[in-house]
Amino acid sequence: MSKKGTVTFILIICVVSTIVLLLIYIRPISVDIKLNGVRYSTVLNDESIIQTETVVMQGTLKRKLNGERTFSGTLGSGKNELELQKNMRKVDILFDPEGYGKMMSTQVNQQADWKPENYRYGIIFADFNRKELTIQLNELNEKSVERWVQGEGNLITAPASNKADALKISNRLMENFVNLEKKQ
Repeated sequence: MSKKGTVTFILIICVVSTIVLLLIYIRPISVDIKLNGVRYSTVLNDESIIQTETVVMQGTLKRKLNGERTFSGTLGSGKNELELQKNMRKVDILFDPEGYGKMMSTQVNQQADWKPENYRYGIIFADFNRKELTIQLNELNEKSVERWVQGEGNLITAPASNKADALKISNRLMENFVNLEKKQ
């Protein structure tokens, strides 16, 4: 084989290998996670857990080349549905490369005017490699507006069996998010 043929062959191998690796990286990943965790208050000096939770996350995780990930599927908590409005469990979550994403769902109001209604349930911080997550739940105020009040809200963290373990996981998962907030 000539020198030119060898170089061409190596270039073809490199291009094909790069394409295969990119396809492997961006292929959708099936997510089927079931973790035992706790729901707890963020009120300081309140060591109690509100209740234990079994967090179930089923769907598809898609990755983009820029590091963003999108989860589409269902998110539930045992028999509860994480207090999702109108018992909706289907969510779409666009994860930032830092590992957090806003939990949102859209539903068309078929009883009234067929307009889409968007619901923001909170923020999820996840490490899919370690199978750890923390969910910061929004609460509805008297005007049905979703909101988060620091120091008053509830978090769900899994896997954890007590508030101390849950806080360690939450702090690790939220570290990049908190650092981003400080920079802005």
